[in-house]
Amino acid sequence: MPKQPTIVLTRPAARQQGLIDSLASLSLPALVLPALSIEPLPSNALVRATSTNAVSNVEQSTNETATLITSASKPYDLIVFVSRAAVEHFPPKMCTNLSQTLFAAVGGQTAQAIRQRFGVTIDLLYPFASCQQDSEALWQLLMPHLSRIKRVLIVRAEWGREWLRERLLENGCEVDCLATYSRNPCMWSGEQAQALFDAWQNQIPLIWLFTSIESVDAVETQFKRFKVKAEHVIQGVVVTHPKVLSRVRLLLIEGNSSVTPTLGTHDETLFELVMPNDQDILAGIVKLSKNF
Repeated sequence: MPKQPTIVLTRPAARQQGLIDSLASLSLPALVLPALSIEPLPSNALVRATSTNAVSNVEQSTNETATLITSASKPYDLIVFVSRAAVEHFPPKMCTNLSQTLFAAVGGQTAQAIRQRFGVTIDLLYPFASCQQDSEALWQLLMPHLSRIKRVLIVRAEWGREWLRERLLENGCEVDCLATYSRNPCMWSGEQAQALFDAWQNQIPLIWLFTSIESVDAVETQFKRFKVKAEHVIQGVVVTHPKVLSRVRLLLIEGNSSVTPTLGTHDETLFELVMPNDQDILAGIVKLSKNF
């Protein structure tokens, strides 16, 4: 007799509750195993990248191609927020002289957070729900505006969106990167690991939600720590980007990351690619759950 799957939620704890409630209303059990934690940085570091080879990680800000700067001397033409956490932890002291600033977000969820904080009348660009929500899609929207963009601020964690930063630099923009929060791998407890073992031993299908490559990396580390085999505990996967899907496929090739995954790899594992919002994520989970 088929068994009802359990949904494994790997997003940071603060992002889980709405989806947990929705799953409960559908009688789908959830196992909360955050892959990453989001923590505000005690002091924001503003780093200016001065070439496409710049490494603008806060800890590497002494690199000759990056300069640590204490404040912005004049307003930015463009501010890119890479996530809702970036919006939430953006320092109030920098929320001035923004009336002529173009705002941008990689996805709709972040765009909604921007409007909630800065108002509905701001000039805001972001890929619509029908488009892939990533740096490449945002770049296509930014290109017609490059003539008015000279100074750019990317608000992010300690690293990320390097491809977008490089495109801006190549087009003559002055780019600052503001690290406002950190993403740290979570350490699962023995009880959390036991829940995976119990599911495997009881042959309960597990559908995993992954929303970033970093979250898959962190989960793989925990699998190694507790000697969990990915193929034993992953029967279905919901992902929000093709690159995340490729990373999960690598995880399922028993740690052999030198093998290039193909669509035929691990056909027994079901995958669903969805847009990165709770409504579409839930729909993807429900669709996959009907296969068990």
